Amino acid sequence: MLISGCTSLPQRDAQLDTFSIPLSTDSWLKNQIEPHTSRDDSHSGFQLLSDGLEAFAARAGLISTAEHTIDVQYYFIRYDLAGSAFMGLLLEAADRGVRVRVLLDDYYLGNKDELLLALDGHPNLEIRTFNPFSRGTPRFLQYTTKFGELSRRMHNKSFIVDGQIAILGGRNIGDEYFAASSAIEFGDLDVAAIGPIVQETSFAFDSYWNHPLAYNMSVLLKKKVPKDTVNETVSQIIESTRGDHIDPYRESIIESDFVADLTNNNLVWEWAPSSLVVDSPDKLLSARSETELQLLTQITPLFENAQAEVLVFSPYFVPRGAGTNGIVALQNKGVNVSVLTNSAESNNVGMVHAHYSKSRKRLLDAGVKLYEIKRYSSIPLDPESGTRVKDVLSTTLHAKSFVIDRRIVYIGSFNFDPRSATENTEIGVVIESKEIGEGMADWFNQSVKNIAYELKLDDSGNINWIKTDSSQTSVLKKEPNTSAWKRFKLKMMGWLPVGSLM
Repeated sequence: MLISGCTSLPQRDAQLDTFSIPLSTDSWLKNQIEPHTSRDDSHSGFQLLSDGLEAFAARAGLISTAEHTIDVQYYFIRYDLAGSAFMGLLLEAADRGVRVRVLLDDYYLGNKDELLLALDGHPNLEIRTFNPFSRGTPRFLQYTTKFGELSRRMHNKSFIVDGQIAILGGRNIGDEYFAASSAIEFGDLDVAAIGPIVQETSFAFDSYWNHPLAYNMSVLLKKKVPKDTVNETVSQIIESTRGDHIDPYRESIIESDFVADLTNNNLVWEWAPSSLVVDSPDKLLSARSETELQLLTQITPLFENAQAEVLVFSPYFVPRGAGTNGIVALQNKGVNVSVLTNSAESNNVGMVHAHYSKSRKRLLDAGVKLYEIKRYSSIPLDPESGTRVKDVLSTTLHAKSFVIDRRIVYIGSFNFDPRSATENTEIGVVIESKEIGEGMADWFNQSVKNIAYELKLDDSGNINWIKTDSSQTSVLKKEPNTSAWKRFKLKMMGWLPVGSLM
């Protein structure tokens, strides 16, 4: 009772609801976009962002053009090179008078309170956190008493400028997502969008921003910081993004094709029907059985109606019983299903791999093609982009996408795992585009064997990993590049009864 009392959250009475600006609001960005608007008012324009630097440059370039609003929703923002640069750009925009709203999940914010409180003190920048932990009790105790509530997180990722352009996809904000780390790089995929889909994304952002689970930092912490502290913190972050260490990164952003094409009005958009699929924020307050609130129910019919081919890109692929049954049923009706996910060597969450691996034999036996990313791969997911040569210690697949019948494409934050299905909230866009779908499918068929191991069953029913390098093929009998100790740990993890939380 004492612990529960200490974990209560403050009243939100001091918080004011705010909303996205009308589409009719005039801006430089609006004038840039209008000449490209589709003749069909139901279509939106899309451009894939697969390269990490290009994905950051798109965000940076859009922030620099903002005149009215920037809305940012992410699972987390790291305060490393890319994260500090991103926040510095947001602060520069706020200094220009742009209203900046930043909504973050609270899971990684435990040691960032004072920094975020100071940033929230900027008159044009507000930071809110979703489904927060109480600041009056250690987090591990709250997990004990409120596990079913606090283990459910906001995993959405969206970025909107002046109500005119949105970026959706798999990236959080941090070095590994934007080719700024020499240790690890995430192969990821975003899509920049204009047209009606942007307003849908703005409405979704507002529903989370104004939700009872969203807390302003000053309300959550029950205090404000002096103006001098705010000014000093803002100045320090902006100044930290102007040192010699960041100059090469800034130069590569300035040289970005996206920024140049945006400025010169040369961006080419793929126009297509689309729809936003998003979990209701009420999902985190509701029973897991209330499927009408879940994104999963919005995309399931797309798979059920597949006719010939399904390609799945999922870093954390844990289909479990129901998901495996559905995939096998698709394969049995003649739909060719291929899955690209992480291997034991590239997966950054061992527990996820342990529970995914339990479904492999049944999927392979049904004819499903499984591919697992090699740790040292370059993973450009845009078929039109070239392979960028970069010395990196390891790579991990992080893109969350699927392609159905080469004409229906999903790009967003949803992993094919129980956590995305019932625990977290997610968002994404479904695009009905033969051009994008065929491009991604062609890239998959041309590249997958070079960047990933192909899994096959031998005559004894054991899994083999087929490795192709420079047209040479070898067969591996054990999880590639793993020690006996690691394989033992993965086996032990697979025995733990936590599959529903993966």
